[in-house]
Amino acid sequence: MKSSSHAGPRIAWFVSDHGWGHAARQREIIENLLESCPGAGVTVVTGVSPWFWRQVDRVSLVRWASGPVPREKPGRIDHEATRVFLTEFPGRMEDHLGECRGILESTGADLVVTDIDPVPAAAAFMAGLDCLAIGNFTWDWIYREMFPDLEALCDVIADLYQTAHYLRLPLGPPHSPFETSEDVGLVPGGSSRNASRAREILGRGRNLLVTLRDPLRAGTTEPALPRGWKAFCSLPHRGLQGVENIPPQELEARGLRYADLAAAADALLITPGYGTVSMALALGKPVIALDRDDFPEVPYLIRPLLERPASLILGPEEIGGSGLADALDTVVQAPAPPPLACDTDFVVSRILERAARGRDKHGRPVRSDNGSRG
Repeated sequence: MKSSSHAGPRIAWFVSDHGWGHAARQREIIENLLESCPGAGVTVVTGVSPWFWRQVDRVSLVRWASGPVPREKPGRIDHEATRVFLTEFPGRMEDHLGECRGILESTGADLVVTDIDPVPAAAAFMAGLDCLAIGNFTWDWIYREMFPDLEALCDVIADLYQTAHYLRLPLGPPHSPFETSEDVGLVPGGSSRNASRAREILGRGRNLLVTLRDPLRAGTTEPALPRGWKAFCSLPHRGLQGVENIPPQELEARGLRYADLAAAADALLITPGYGTVSMALALGKPVIALDRDDFPEVPYLIRPLLERPASLILGPEEIGGSGLADALDTVVQAPAPPPLACDTDFVVSRILERAARGRDKHGRPVRSDNGSRG
């Protein structure tokens, strides 16, 4: 991550700190945008840790987060704490809007992108700026599913989104609180650029990339790998028991990225999230997914995996003992799924179209009529 001067459009890019899926896909879009438009000035506004952005050149980073994202406890969504946080959100909203407008003013933004915090969408409208919202769901939909009795609060969140234009990714519901929206194709949570080097580092034999959201639940018998297999992960903190950890800083030192590990792996063991599922689909990898029931997005993530022969959806208890070995035999012997085509270039083109409108000769921001994909 490096800051630099720029002569192109200035984009304030707000990224949710809920999990890593939002950040991973936006990092992918930003990298591709800067390759297409090297003069663009991108300020990433997020609560996601700075180490996550180090592979992206020529961006500035502002640590700030306001969105009504779920509260978490180890391994799961904390529904009780999330309910409290959500009911308190309207009382903080004006402060959040003021802080967000201050960020837009300080960055001199020509365009706002949000994934998928509603506050920047409303702040952009107040500042006379265009806003593109990119996501596979919106928070008003999530909370309508989680807390049906809090419909009025969900309406408040939906109203904040209204004036932005929605680029709706797959792996989510058709719901849209926006005045205008369009469906776009898959944006993966990363793309590989050096899979062969990653394969050299992993060594001979077959490799299982473990991307679990949480350690195995207590009481599950320790999984056994088939002969000739090795399990590995890449976490910034201590890895999972029995799984070799290649920390992100070590990957960076070797000129690699997480997607290179995924491309070099023979199979993935995941807890379903947008970043992991999108990467598996884009790479055409065999997948074992451990089901979870704590988030409304999950059925939409699992659905495309169920349509592939090289995927299994299991409960955490089912991979104990010989369960993991049996599951791996099943998915790797199934017909290899074709890689799913990605639409990152189109998303980049849409962003640059909006950013090009920029400001008029008096330096005032120019809002466009929201359009749809032609």
